[in-house]
Amino acid sequence: MYTFNFAQVKKEIIMHTVKLIDSTYPESRAREVILSLLNDKIRFINLQILSLEEKENLDTLHLRSRLEELKAERDQICDLLRSEGSAPIQVNCSIEFEVLNSLIRSRYTKLQTGVPCTKTIGSPAPSST
Repeated sequence: MYTFNFAQVKKEIIMHTVKLIDSTYPESRAREVILSLLNDKIRFINLQILSLEEKENLDTLHLRSRLEELKAERDQICDLLRSEGSAPIQVNCSIEFEVLNSLIRSRYTKLQTGVPCTKTIGSPAPSST
C-alpha cells in the first residue's frame, strides 16, 4: 500500500491556473458552452474506461462513479437553464492543475490505475477526474 504525504512535498509541486471562460452569454449560448465542456469530459472519461478495461483489464469504478456525477450535473444544468428564461448568464471557468514531482507522479499513476493507496490525514487528496 502506498502512502502520500502531500504536506511534505508541497514545495515540489508547481501549481497553475488557466482562466478558460469569463464571459456573459444569452441563455442558449451559455447552455451550449457549458454542455460542450461537460460532454467533452464525459466522452473523455468514456474513452478512458474503454481503454482501461480492454487493454489493461483494470478497475474503472472511480471513473464510472465520476461519469455518473457528470451526467447528473449535466441534467441539472439543462433543467436550470431551461427554467431561468432568457436572462443573461455569466459563465466563469478556471482550470487549476499541479505538476507533481517524479516520485509523486509514480505513486499517483499507481493510484489512478487501481493500485491501493492511502493518504495521510490532513493532506489534500488528488483531484477527481
